[in-house]
Amino acid sequence: MTPDDALPVVSVVVPMLDAESTIADLLTSVDQQAFAGRWELVLVDNGSDDDTVGAVKRSIDSAASPEVRSALLVEMDAPKGHASPRNRGAEVARGDILVFCDADDALAPGFLEAIVAAARSSHLAASVQQTVAHRDFSTIPAAARPEPELPTTLGFPVARTCGMAVSRALFEELGGFDPYFDRGGADADFSIRAKTSTGIEPVLAKDALMLVGPRETAGSSFRQGYRYGRSQTRLFERHLAHHDAGRTGPATTVRTLLKLAGRLLRTRSRRRRNALSRSAGATLARAVWSVRLRVRSF
Repeated sequence: MTPDDALPVVSVVVPMLDAESTIADLLTSVDQQAFAGRWELVLVDNGSDDDTVGAVKRSIDSAASPEVRSALLVEMDAPKGHASPRNRGAEVARGDILVFCDADDALAPGFLEAIVAAARSSHLAASVQQTVAHRDFSTIPAAARPEPELPTTLGFPVARTCGMAVSRALFEELGGFDPYFDRGGADADFSIRAKTSTGIEPVLAKDALMLVGPRETAGSSFRQGYRYGRSQTRLFERHLAHHDAGRTGPATTVRTLLKLAGRLLRTRSRRRRNALSRSAGATLARAVWSVRLRVRSF
């Protein structure tokens, strides 16, 4: 039996699905973290069809830190989603603080120390996120960032799972992430339940910077937006009693979609096209899923 003083105090949990082309960047950034406490890395492959597992093993073999070299790799084919693989990682993790990261992002230097410090004081912490062009994580962008703020959903501050830290005590009290949100929205649902059930709100760890790769095409941005819109509708359905945000109505939704389509036809900027496509996807999904779930969320 492992003595308690040898157990990690922090577990970094990373769910993976078809992450062969991105996981090495994430693992390199984890390998370069300077953190004085005991920690471990838990990787959960959620049924990848590509060579994600092979890419992980190659990165582990070349890692410098003992934590990455001794990473625990868990294979979980089903169910696929956002909540289930993270819950599985939490089940096998041994730390008192759980840090969740996505397989297609990267941690800036000092991330782990900053996010853990925030979680120790508040039970639930969120990172600052910045999009990096062309997936070049080798240097942190020099451009000044605006003062960061927590994103909100249905009026509640949210800690996104791509850079969330939570105490095991709170995670277990809430029953982990709800598998109903395996298709998106698990982090928002978790944050809302933390507030409504325990009174705990996420705090923003301003020195914990998560570097996020961009969506490459308007199509992938639209699909991302659609997933967001679908998740928002499910969140509205689940948390109807707490929802106080305004709703626009079908006519306004149609007008919004037409305006977005017109702007898409006129713009030449790839970045702008991606942003407009994401907005169009979210708007359409909210309308479609409002009908399917029989809730008025748009």
